[in-house]
Amino acid sequence: MAAEGLSTATPGKSQAHSPNPANRNLCRIRTHINTETEALGCPDQGPDEQRYIIYRNVFDKVIENATAYKNILTSIKQEYEESINVLHKGKEDSLFLRRKLKSMAFEPMTYVAYKKRAIQLQNKIDLIKQNTAELEAHLQAVKKSRDVQKEQTKQTLPPQEDVFHITCIPGLTLQESINVEDLCKHLRNLEKKLKSLEFAKETKYVPIQIKTNIIQDINQKMQQWEVLDMVNKQLKLRYKRIEILADAVAAWGYSDKSISLTEYILPSLTEAISLKAITEYEGHISPLLQFFEAVMNSFSAVKQSPNAKMSLEGVECALTQNRLDLVIHWIIQQRVTCSEELGDLIYNYGDTELRNMDTCMVLAQIVYNKCDVHKKAALCLCRCRQISGAMEYIRDSKKFSLDDYLFLMNKCPNSELIQCLTNEWNGNPAVLSTGIAVLWLISNDHEETGFHLLKEIYDSGQDAMERTILNDVNCTLEDWQEIAAKCITYNCNELADSIFTVLTSQEGGTVIRITTESDNDGAKLIEHIFL
Repeated sequence: MAAEGLSTATPGKSQAHSPNPANRNLCRIRTHINTETEALGCPDQGPDEQRYIIYRNVFDKVIENATAYKNILTSIKQEYEESINVLHKGKEDSLFLRRKLKSMAFEPMTYVAYKKRAIQLQNKIDLIKQNTAELEAHLQAVKKSRDVQKEQTKQTLPPQEDVFHITCIPGLTLQESINVEDLCKHLRNLEKKLKSLEFAKETKYVPIQIKTNIIQDINQKMQQWEVLDMVNKQLKLRYKRIEILADAVAAWGYSDKSISLTEYILPSLTEAISLKAITEYEGHISPLLQFFEAVMNSFSAVKQSPNAKMSLEGVECALTQNRLDLVIHWIIQQRVTCSEELGDLIYNYGDTELRNMDTCMVLAQIVYNKCDVHKKAALCLCRCRQISGAMEYIRDSKKFSLDDYLFLMNKCPNSELIQCLTNEWNGNPAVLSTGIAVLWLISNDHEETGFHLLKEIYDSGQDAMERTILNDVNCTLEDWQEIAAKCITYNCNELADSIFTVLTSQEGGTVIRITTESDNDGAKLIEHIFL
């Protein structure tokens, strides 16, 4: 390419007469060098292969145009080219040696890897050889056993012409087929299978006609169900319509009756005709609940509360719609008339909705307290695990009777509550006799709680049991004898012995002897009283 860019200048007439031909050739060479280096992107400094090629070609053209110094320039060029070739070869040798050195540096690791791989392959070869030897030995053993069986068969079987009609019995080998004992055993097994099949045929299978009859009965029942379902839907629709009218009539009864009944229920009649007002969607308030909300708000405007019956119906409607928030608002704002029935309604709702039980107990306690149903108000406090609050309420009210205490124990047989009732509390004497509490508990399906109370007294020592019995002025010795008899009935003999020990230790008191007689009714208690 560089050689093609330069043309040889042959001296002639035109050049002979041109001024400074050497300078013109020099300018042409420099221009060619600059053009080629720029086209090839050669750097200005430093060694570069492309620039070396350009200058070598230019040097060749200079030698061709030189006449006097052609030989010496050629020799110089050869020397330079030999030196450059030596440098090129040295560079290539250096690169080769560097690569070889790098590969030699990895030879130890490669050798170790190859050696490890060789050991692994040798282990696999040894394992394969071992398995092959075992398989060959097993194969030889099988061949020998087959040869022995063939020889035994040849010895035991009759000649071929005598057994041409013999066939193998299914489930038996050829040797078992000619053995009388094996044949008899096989016959017994077949007879058992036959009997089991006959029994299964009689008990587990029925004629196919029965299946057909059952399918027909099912289809008939399904048709009847569809008819009844349609009738049920019609009755539900009728019930909804009647319910709307009944709510409207009831609302008119609570109103001031400024308008006639017909005019008042006319909108409800329109709603009853449409199905849109009957269906209650989730998140929508029922018309009856909207009515009660309006009633409660209207009564709050005149600072009065609806009567007990309407209050009960309104709260029941709200709880049916799971609107406990409305009930809380009505009770706190005193927009309902409190009654025992209203408290029972909220109390029972708390028993069914356990997540709202504490809230319902608080609301019921407020209602019971306002209508002076003290025992149920205390019960609500106990259900909220406020035993101390219940005891404070009992002390403050001073209106609790024995029946009220027994009511609390029946509804809430809590050990902590019974301990507070039967022991001193905050410096005040016990409000309930220990003996009466125990006797009532074990006689009314609360035996575990009653015996637990006695066990705590028994664990405190015989002195504690003696103090409990002797200081219990409300429970007679006959009552404690009955308690001891109950202890024996429930196999609490230690408690019974402790009670009898206290009773028999009293001078001039009752002497009790316990005997056990086995009869149809179990153990009997025989009491002998001596002066």
